[in-house]
Amino acid sequence: MAGAAMEHQIGEILRSNLEIQDLEIVDISANCGTSFSIVVVSPAFQGKGKLARHKLVNSLLADQIATLHAFSQKPLTPAEWEKEKEKRAAATKV
Repeated sequence: MAGAAMEHQIGEILRSNLEIQDLEIVDISANCGTSFSIVVVSPAFQGKGKLARHKLVNSLLADQIATLHAFSQKPLTPAEWEKEKEKRAAATKV
């Protein structure tokens, strides 16, 4: 599956199964659609540990992940995402 098509499919699955507040999907395989890195922000992650969050995302995307060479994720709560954005903003000011 081409990069844009896989990116769209990943986004659709996550949006239809989680209350998404923010979602970044990056094809890290030079648009080949074989490796993706995502940041997914949802209140559904509140009260869940890192492993539980990863398992949740992995279970939703199991069929897609099986076809990829690499997949990394950063599942965050809205509060964690605000802190992450502050870190990113501070890093770009340097």
